[in-house]
Amino acid sequence: MARPSTYPPELRRRAVRMVAEVLGDYPTESAAIKAVCTKLGIGSYETLRKWVRQDQIDTGHRPGTTSEESAQVKALRKEVAELKRANEILRAASAFLAAELDRPHLRSWRSSTSTGTASAVSSRSATCCPGTRAASPPPPTTPTSSASQHLPRGPSGTRN
Repeated sequence: MARPSTYPPELRRRAVRMVAEVLGDYPTESAAIKAVCTKLGIGSYETLRKWVRQDQIDTGHRPGTTSEESAQVKALRKEVAELKRANEILRAASAFLAAELDRPHLRSWRSSTSTGTASAVSSRSATCCPGTRAASPPPPTTPTSSASQHLPRGPSGTRN
């Protein structure tokens, strides 16, 4: 990542403008850039040369990636990284919830009501948390004879 510039944007614009103005007074662009660097106290020739090149790209005088396009690419890369992080979090949560659904439950209503533990749990929760209601058990089912469940069905669909 590039470090922040120590030169203010106004100085950058002024230096680039000065190079364009004095370009005719010097035999090469390099000589004009060196002269402007010494006049404005810019630390290195390369710094001002890069500013001039970027200005030429931004104005369309030289091919390349403009500052605006670079900023858009940077913002899009940041957004892609953020979306990848969010997607990874959602993937992990989905895997966790899927594993939770696949896990066999230790107690079911049928086994707890037949042993009487549901009423013991309900009375305990009502005692420890007086403002809450205990969950009500499921509605009773009609009992069927175990012998009639094992009889084969006849041609009319009734049990014999």
